[in-house]
Amino acid sequence: MKLSATNVESATPAPLPQTSKAPDIAAASVSDTLRTLDVNPAMGLAPAQVNARRKEHGYNEVAEEREHPVRKFIGKFWGVSAWMLELIIVL
Repeated sequence: MKLSATNVESATPAPLPQTSKAPDIAAASVSDTLRTLDVNPAMGLAPAQVNARRKEHGYNEVAEEREHPVRKFIGKFWGVSAWMLELIIVL
């Protein structure tokens, strides 16, 4: 099948519809980001705003996943180096 100019144009996908999600802060300018986050750059956040945002979003923390101590101990014996040492001990 030969492609003509009309076939190529019709093969181009249509643009996706715009969604109402928040703008990409990483690609936005500083002033746009401050406006989006409702922050005054000269003053920052008032203590009341900080408390309201903490109630809404929580603290800026990453939950730490702790491994079970027994699994952590057994994991020390899993691997090529540990297997070689165990083989030497057995021999």
